[in-house]
Amino acid sequence: MPISLSGCIETISNPNGRFKTLKDIYPEQNEDGLLQMHTANRSVSFRVSYGKGRYILQCFPGNNANDRQKLADICNFVSLIDSPYLSCCRFLPEEMLVFDSRNNSSYTDVILCTVPDATRLDNFIDRNWKHIDSPKLRQLIKGLAGLASWMSDNNFLHGRINN
Repeated sequence: MPISLSGCIETISNPNGRFKTLKDIYPEQNEDGLLQMHTANRSVSFRVSYGKGRYILQCFPGNNANDRQKLADICNFVSLIDSPYLSCCRFLPEEMLVFDSRNNSSYTDVILCTVPDATRLDNFIDRNWKHIDSPKLRQLIKGLAGLASWMSDNNFLHGRINN
């Protein structure tokens, strides 16, 4: 059964009993009480609390067996790399129970990624852009240059990054 975005939202909004192994997972909400979520390409990501940490839970409406293997391979590959630039992630096959509009259900794959305990880049820039010659912005530029260098040296090329 293909899952829908609305099915994913409903499951995350009411997570009790909907996950095979992720017990006590809770969605994070913004100041308006709305889910912290983001959609891109063929995925939807939710900010969640699990255990003592904060994570991104990513699911894939409309994925197929070919996509499933690619996602598992990517997570396995990334888990083997020790880098300050990458977050830990785990591929969890058939982890999340999702219902459709006819009340049929099926389990779907998810990826669980750690959220670093750090200031988000957009918030950092918003707080510091007025001080164009600040040491913090110089540190940011140095860090971004290090990231770009590491990505290039390790063949991690993103489609939106050009040299």
